[in-house]
Amino acid sequence: MTDKAAIVRNLAETLSRLDNITQYDSPDHSEAWTIAISLTDLSDSFKAVNDSLLPRLRKANGSIEINAILLEIADEFRHILFHIHAMKFFQSLNIPTDGA
Repeated sequence: MTDKAAIVRNLAETLSRLDNITQYDSPDHSEAWTIAISLTDLSDSFKAVNDSLLPRLRKANGSIEINAILLEIADEFRHILFHIHAMKFFQSLNIPTDGA
């Protein structure tokens, strides 16, 4: 088992002990596992944007290179939004999707 898999498993096991998390479970959905996977993947996406994509964007020259990096950032944002919306527990935050 990889370190990442162990981290996800440990976090999921911790979260699965909380009633306010498991209330969102269904026969085909474990909210604890969804949150654990999502938070781990979100961390990876934030690191990619912060540690790789933003430095590359700052150094970029030319519109083709800049646009290519912006598309990579957009792809990370899509991934981030997917995970935010996958976690039922956090849907109570009522995150606006209209730019407000």
